[in-house]
Amino acid sequence: MGANIGLKTVGGIRSAEFALELLNAGASRPGTASGVRILEEREAAMERKEPAGARRK
Repeated sequence: MGANIGLKTVGGIRSAEFALELLNAGASRPGTASGVRILEEREAAMERKEPAGARRK
């Protein structure tokens, strides 16, 4: 896509892992109603020093 065009994704984004997958695939604006939950999940992972997109066991 061009530098001035973004890709917004919506629907079904309920985890930080999935949001990161979409961003890595080229999305620039993930739209979700779970934003607070996703940020809390990412913050907790950072406190555990997990790399972005790491799957928890």
